[in-house]
Amino acid sequence: MELVRVTTCGSVDDGKSTLIGRLLQDTGQAYDDQLAEARRAGASRGDPSTGLACLIDGLRSEREQGITIDVAYRYLSAGARRLILADCPGHAQYTRNMITGLSTADAAVLLLDAARGVREQTRRHLLIAGLMGTPRVIIAVNKMDAIGWDQAAYDRLAADIGAAAHQVGVRSALVIPISALPGDNILTRAGAAAWYRGPCLAEALAGLERRERADGPVVLPVQGVLKVPGGRRYTARLANGTLKRGMRLAATGARAAAVVSEIYSGFEAIETAVADQALAFAVAGDLDLDRGETLLAPELACEPRKHLDATLFWLDQAAFDPSRSYLLRHLSAEVRVVVDRLTGGFDLATLAAAEAPAVVGANAIVTASLRLSRPLPLAAHAALPALGRFVLIDQVTRATVAAGLVG
Repeated sequence: MELVRVTTCGSVDDGKSTLIGRLLQDTGQAYDDQLAEARRAGASRGDPSTGLACLIDGLRSEREQGITIDVAYRYLSAGARRLILADCPGHAQYTRNMITGLSTADAAVLLLDAARGVREQTRRHLLIAGLMGTPRVIIAVNKMDAIGWDQAAYDRLAADIGAAAHQVGVRSALVIPISALPGDNILTRAGAAAWYRGPCLAEALAGLERRERADGPVVLPVQGVLKVPGGRRYTARLANGTLKRGMRLAATGARAAAVVSEIYSGFEAIETAVADQALAFAVAGDLDLDRGETLLAPELACEPRKHLDATLFWLDQAAFDPSRSYLLRHLSAEVRVVVDRLTGGFDLATLAAAEAPAVVGANAIVTASLRLSRPLPLAAHAALPALGRFVLIDQVTRATVAAGLVG
C-alpha cells in the first residue's frame, strides 16, 4: 500500500483529535482496550464526548487539560492508501510542533469550526501550508451540526477559506462539511447535507497521493565518517532522489567528483537506496569527505552561496535579537549566520504581505536577508525542498529559534 503523510491542523478546539479518533474507531483501527481507556479518560473529565480525542492525546497533561501539546502520529488505512496521520496542536504556543508535522507532509487536513469561523491561528496554519508548498490541503468545516447544517453559512465559509487558500499559494484545496463527533460525512454521507455533492472525508483521504521524491535529483548529506579496514565509509540519510552504486556525484566541498562505489543498509551491501533511507556509503579513490558536505546530482548545478533571502518562522519565546549569535543548520552542515535585515512580514488578518514588524516574537512570520560564514548548496524551497529548508539555532543556549525556507 502507498504510504502517504497527512497532517491535521487548525485552531484550538476545532476538533482535530476528535476527527482522528472518529476515523480510527469507525474504520475498526482502534483496539478495544484503547477505546475503553479513552472512554474512561473522557468520563473522568466529566465529558464522555471527549473520549474520541483521548485516542490521540497520549500525554497525561493532554488528557488532563483536554488539549493537544505534542504531535501525535497514528496509522490509518484508507482505500489503497496507508496514511500516517500527524495530529498537530492548535494552540499558538505550540506552532513549532505544527511546522514539524507539516515539514514532511504530502497533504494537510485543516479543520475549521463552522460556528466560530476563520480565526487567526486558522489563517496562520493556512499561510504556513502555502509557504511550505503543501501539495494538497483538505479544509474540513467541522461541527456543522452546531449550525444545523446551514448550506448558506457553509457556502460563505467555503468561499472565504477558498479565497484565502488561493491567496497564500495553496495549489489544491478541497472544502468538505463534516461533524466529527457524530461521524457525519466522515465515512458515510450526512443525511442532513443532501445539498453537498462532493466526497466525504474518507473518500478524499483515499485519493491522496504521496509527494514523490525518489524520482528527483540526488541530495546526499554526509552525517558521519567511519574508519573501516581499507578505507572510510560515510553515514547519511538520503534527502532526495534514488542513489545507485556507481553513480557520479558532485561534492560541494571537494574539487573532484565522487563516484559511489558501495552502499550499505545496516551491514548489508545494496545496489540502490531511496529518499529518506538511512545508509552508509563509500566513494572510489582517495577522496576525503567531511561531515557537513553534501553530494549532489551533477545536473543540479547548484552553486554554493553565502547570501540568501528567506522566510523565517520564529519559534522561540524570546524575540529575535540581532545582537545575538545564531547558527544556521542546513542538512548536516552548521554555519554562523547574520540576519542582515528583515525585509517584510505578513498581516494575519488579510494574509497579505506587510512591512517587517518592529518586534519579531513567537509565531511571527517574516522575510529576511541572511549572510552565512561559508557557502552552502542552497536552492529555492519551491524548486527543491531538500535544499531549501533550514533552522536557526541560538549559539549560546542551543535552542532552535526559527525554521526557514529559502526564497
